[in-house]
Amino acid sequence: MVPGQFDNGSFESDYDMRKLGLVLLLTMGWGNLNASDDRVTQWIETIRSVGAQGRGSQEARAARTQLAGRGPEILHDLLVGMDTPDIVSSNWLRSVFDEIVDRTWAQNPKLIPEQEFHDFFMDSRREGRVRRLVLSVLARRDPEFPGRIIPGLVEDPEFRFDAIDHLLKQAKRRQENNESEQAITLFQRAFEFSRDENQIRTAADQLVNLGQPVSIVDQLGYILDWYLIGPFHGPGTSSFGTVYPPEKNVDLQARYMGKLGEVSWKRYRTKDTFGTVNLVDTLSPCDEAAAYAFTVVTLEKDHHAQFRCGADDNLSIWLNDSKVFAKEEWKNGTRFDRFRVNVKLKKGRNRILVKVCQGTKYSNPELSNLWSVQMRICESDGKGVAFDYALPEIRKGSQLNDSER
Repeated sequence: MVPGQFDNGSFESDYDMRKLGLVLLLTMGWGNLNASDDRVTQWIETIRSVGAQGRGSQEARAARTQLAGRGPEILHDLLVGMDTPDIVSSNWLRSVFDEIVDRTWAQNPKLIPEQEFHDFFMDSRREGRVRRLVLSVLARRDPEFPGRIIPGLVEDPEFRFDAIDHLLKQAKRRQENNESEQAITLFQRAFEFSRDENQIRTAADQLVNLGQPVSIVDQLGYILDWYLIGPFHGPGTSSFGTVYPPEKNVDLQARYMGKLGEVSWKRYRTKDTFGTVNLVDTLSPCDEAAAYAFTVVTLEKDHHAQFRCGADDNLSIWLNDSKVFAKEEWKNGTRFDRFRVNVKLKKGRNRILVKVCQGTKYSNPELSNLWSVQMRICESDGKGVAFDYALPEIRKGSQLNDSER
């Protein structure tokens, strides 16, 4: 008989079991791993692997049971596991997280890893919905925490709206108390950092009322100046895939046969504060058609930027003769920042061609189809990029020459 061992093969103490486990781990080359943490990681990954139609859900349920039996020491691991665009697996882990938090709260709230939660919350690279979950737990511990932290997050992608909302309310209170200078400062900060259509409009309107000039167009980088042509005939929804002459060559002097007769390019500058070009008013009210908008913008240096845009019905974009975006999506209107396209603009002239399709009539005859496009050039955080226009004049033989490219 081996010393320290009973006839049934069991060990006399936990110490002997841990010692044997360590020997086995070292033998297998895993001496630097914590076996318990390793199992937690494996259970979380099992849940994250749940597939379509519930594939792997049986294994996930078993893993969930194991995780739910653990304590607050795994809460941070669960947060990291939830930090995924996959809502399904994240919700599985969320249920475990909530269960452990509630149990820990009832037993000893001090065991909640507050500093780890705070660090996770402040990491703007994490999924926003998970950060909001963490905030709710931190607020449970300290109800005044959100009010202290949110107002400073004006550049945070998840909490920017909340921070700007706080600023606008604070500015309004100052304005109502006849503290104009303080109100202006707060409205200006809201205007500078807002990326929401309604919020920035509110801040701009209040600043104008207080005698402060502002430009939403410059702040957000809207394109106002275009050449427009159309409508071209596109039966049904065929216009999206049909190649019309402007896609082959932008010739501002050219005339083509369109849906309703001869069409040619015409210069147009929208007066809309948010850059919307109403094609029904500027070209013609019609269905089953396509139109094009063309502009040339200049920059002082090469610039990685975004096109943020929307169209009714759908949209294709060419930058310097290369297609950079196309989305076929019918009866889905122009909305603020509906699409985001990462692009590289070059120093000097950049040619932008946009195709906007119009779909079939609504089944309800009282509803008329809208037809519009909206586009802006901005940084990845949504602030407008400064640019100038270099639109050539329409003249005889006005295909763009080398000096205009």
